Amino acid sequence: MSLSVLLGELGDLLRQGKDRIGKIRGLGEAERFRNAELFLLLDRMDGQLGEFEKKLTSAFGSGLADYEAVKFLNNMLQLEYRGIIDYNLYASAFADRDIREKFRKFGAVEIEHARMIIALIRKMGGTPHPGSGSVRRQRKVTIKELSEEHLAVETEAIALCERGMNTFSRPDLKWALGTIRLDEIEHSRELSKIYEKYKLTTEQVGINRKYVPPKEIDFDGDEPWTG
Repeated sequence: MSLSVLLGELGDLLRQGKDRIGKIRGLGEAERFRNAELFLLLDRMDGQLGEFEKKLTSAFGSGLADYEAVKFLNNMLQLEYRGIIDYNLYASAFADRDIREKFRKFGAVEIEHARMIIALIRKMGGTPHPGSGSVRRQRKVTIKELSEEHLAVETEAIALCERGMNTFSRPDLKWALGTIRLDEIEHSRELSKIYEKYKLTTEQVGINRKYVPPKEIDFDGDEPWTG
């Protein structure tokens, strides 16, 4: 395990400790009165943890930034993985040829996003964690329901990209997030059109298929930095 990983995990523990102390201190004045000595100790601990966290960030700022970036990217990877699975599973389920072609295109783009994210995670020394090696979907769904679901996912992905672009300073990371954001905006536009076209349709299609993703994005990892 690298120094960067250990320090990143330590930073997480410090923040978790401060958060837990904050919750205890928020129990109210009556609790503070009954446990005055304990609360004085917690006050000192909170200050010391905050000071140590500042010193840690000051001494190892760039490494900790990479640690946070990898956690962020793994969250994004989970979201992309959901799109990869659903778009590829449902691409052949609908009779409408236009829907099938659009979903296949969306799925291919999400795979490219996953490859891009995985490359960045590895470049920063982290471990990608996209999800399980294969997934089976078994459900009945309308085109309207599916487009609604993935409009929400695309909206979340766009917001996540924008947050990352405003948070991290690495040029390669900002470029990747900007590229992904533009693709997700285009997907949202197309899904909105699909929704409007089929919003009154009640016909359901049954799904009972297994999807195995491409080998390069098909693995699990329990190593650090999995987010």
